[in-house]
Amino acid sequence: MKIKYILLFLIIFIFTACKKDTEEVIRAVKIQEINSMQDENFNIDFPAEISPTQKTVLAFKYAGKIKSINFESGDFVKKGQVIATMDDKDYKVNLEAFSKKYEAAKAVAQNAETQFARAEKLYKGEALAKKDYDNALMQKKCCYINF
Repeated sequence: MKIKYILLFLIIFIFTACKKDTEEVIRAVKIQEINSMQDENFNIDFPAEISPTQKTVLAFKYAGKIKSINFESGDFVKKGQVIATMDDKDYKVNLEAFSKKYEAAKAVAQNAETQFARAEKLYKGEALAKKDYDNALMQKKCCYINF
């Protein structure tokens, strides 16, 4: 019985070993030459909403008209770079007016100081009423508050 199995195995082995290998069929590939394309304007429109990752609030110290903007939208700027310049005409006029007001307030304060010194001297010499001394003191304090 063993011999039958061995013979059967050998016969199957011989038939499979003697089988011809099938050749691989090589398919011919059609080659297409591509000519260079010409540049064409190709636009595709998509609805979109763009939002910045960061927002920065920029402002001048003083109000006024902008004289020039030194960059365009989308440009990168560095720290310390001048972004815009302001028309300083109004600023100079206001500065001059405030300087004159300051000088006037300073003169009034100096006058009040002088009047108070005079009133204090008279009050100590008992030549001035307490009411007039208090008025001179109040005048001096008011001038320095406004100054």
